[in-house]
Amino acid sequence: MDLIFQLPIRYFIPLLLLGSIRLSAQSICINPSQIDSTVGCPAVFDPVCGCDGVTYPNSCVAEKYAGVTLWSPGICPPSPEGCSYEVNYVLNGTALSAQLTPPIPDPPFFFFVIWSLDGGEVTGNGMEFVHLFDEPGRHVLCATYPTGDFAPIHCTSCKAFEVSALCVDVSKIDSTLCPDDGYVPVCGCDGITYNNACEAEYWAGITSWVPGVCGSVCNNLLADFEGFNSGGSLTVWTFNDLSAFANGGQITSWYWDFGNGQTSFEQNPTLNFMETGEYTVCLTVSGTANDGTQCGASFCKKISVNEQVCYDPTVIDPTVLCPAVYAPVCGCDGNTYPNECVAQFYHGITTWKPGICPDDCLHPGWIDTLAPCIEIYDPVCGCDNVTYDNECYALAHGITAWKKGLCSVNPECKAFFTATLLPDRTLLLVDSSYNAESWHLTFGDGNAQGGGFDTLYYVYDAPGIYQICLEISNFAGTCTDKYCVVADFSASASAEPGQLVEVAVRPNPARDVALVRLKGALPHHAALFDVFGKLMWEQSVAASEFEVSVAGLPTGVYFLNMDTEWGRVVRKVAVQR
Repeated sequence: MDLIFQLPIRYFIPLLLLGSIRLSAQSICINPSQIDSTVGCPAVFDPVCGCDGVTYPNSCVAEKYAGVTLWSPGICPPSPEGCSYEVNYVLNGTALSAQLTPPIPDPPFFFFVIWSLDGGEVTGNGMEFVHLFDEPGRHVLCATYPTGDFAPIHCTSCKAFEVSALCVDVSKIDSTLCPDDGYVPVCGCDGITYNNACEAEYWAGITSWVPGVCGSVCNNLLADFEGFNSGGSLTVWTFNDLSAFANGGQITSWYWDFGNGQTSFEQNPTLNFMETGEYTVCLTVSGTANDGTQCGASFCKKISVNEQVCYDPTVIDPTVLCPAVYAPVCGCDGNTYPNECVAQFYHGITTWKPGICPDDCLHPGWIDTLAPCIEIYDPVCGCDNVTYDNECYALAHGITAWKKGLCSVNPECKAFFTATLLPDRTLLLVDSSYNAESWHLTFGDGNAQGGGFDTLYYVYDAPGIYQICLEISNFAGTCTDKYCVVADFSASASAEPGQLVEVAVRPNPARDVALVRLKGALPHHAALFDVFGKLMWEQSVAASEFEVSVAGLPTGVYFLNMDTEWGRVVRKVAVQR
């Protein structure tokens, strides 16, 4: 069976934008007129390095999908030194503000930034990027910038994030509020201008807004800040301004109201609350847009000045032998630690919560190894310093940030194959490994085989979810590599003709307990596994309705296996903390 690549052209939009900038220096490298996304390129991994510095799986993909005119055999070398900036974003409800980090207060005249949201659905340029979302969802924001003076090579860094806030929350509506707050217009996330923020929030239920009437330059001003206990006392806190004024605007003044009668005009103040408790801290910023318009914005958040100290150096004891077990906890300092022992005795952390911190490199709730990613080798280096085949695979593994290109020097070998699911639990594998001299293939059902293959068919005996892994090495034994995919044959449960098993899981995502109802089958055993196949919960059941306890499990995706008289039925269960 021949496999072909069929990619939507928007997959290469950021590349085309980059090519347009190189018009004078590399106009011969990218020729958009030769792009033809209807061409079916063979799924053969014979990598070439394009003149644009990007590795493509073969010359056909380079020419017909990216418009590349020149290439050389092999994988491109890693990105040069100088790719030192990453995307830093602030998400206030549905309002997004982003810039490069570390900050560039005075960028060189040759420096530029191209922003691309969700593969080019929204683009922009300039040192900052502002966008207002109208609904929840997961998004990817990328920034492309040069590596040096008039550099023909550029870096692309990306950040993935999730907008969880709804634009309208009817439960907040209370028309008795805001008797006369004056005319200080704001643009709601629904695109409507309101007289002031109070009316937007309590008359219309709007969850986020930007200053000014909709469409004005003041919409680019976003106020935000962070606060933390800076030590010396339980009640001493430092606040850092995170506000941004995109597209050439400049913030000129700051006013803080700490909710206890104290105020400050500093940009990043430190104060002593004197007493523990909950305080509403508000920051008001003022600035000037690039056309001279005066703009202002405010942002408030509640903080808890607790009696509990987050960091206690007296508990640090490096002589304690912590177990080498990965049971991650999120410390009160916002950092993830491999387990409670490491957090307490190696870092002095006093309080934590189970699971990984949401702002870290890995977001377990995003892990979905069954995601239908495009089988194309366009490597990215994840923030975990692991190279993924493309952005989709990075997201499917829960990675929140990455840069284009390989993480390290060119590999001597690479394991890679495509997997196609056929009827009757049949799997078709096509090997595209690079510089492989030995092969070891496991099918996830206890069976394995060695030796090279071009095309391989394999039939599973029973329904289920299987992980197929190929491990290869070169002849000299100096390089080994491993590549895995997951095949879901759970839908082909062995049922009598006409027999339909319906499964409902509520709520899903679940927090503590999930209620499972089956229609058309009676289960006798149920088990919950994580994405790596580790048993997390199991129970004998004798009714079509039963509960699954997920209390204490970290946020993520799990698989519920239910053995019934018609065979095994598998469903996903998501856990959200």
